[in-house]
Amino acid sequence: MNTIERPRKTLPVIVMQMDNKKDFESVMIVEMESYSSPWTPKILKKFLGTEFCIGLVAKYQGKVIGFLFYQVCKEELGLVNIAVLPCYRGHKVG
Repeated sequence: MNTIERPRKTLPVIVMQMDNKKDFESVMIVEMESYSSPWTPKILKKFLGTEFCIGLVAKYQGKVIGFLFYQVCKEELGLVNIAVLPCYRGHKVG
């Protein structure tokens, strides 16, 4: 069966370090829309409050549409969580 792959538009996304106060609510929305068992606000706040945990957000037209959380320990980096709003998936955001 031949399938035709549609072209995927690359969005002009800005990736920056998460501002825990400004971006928290938007990140929670992305989390809840992305997973059947999302992190709770309490878990996310606890994670972001630890010393070696970093959050990045992807913004399109000023709106948070995705995020990435990672943890740094010595010379290693571990991916902890990543998500993109469903309507922006397939546009080379994440």
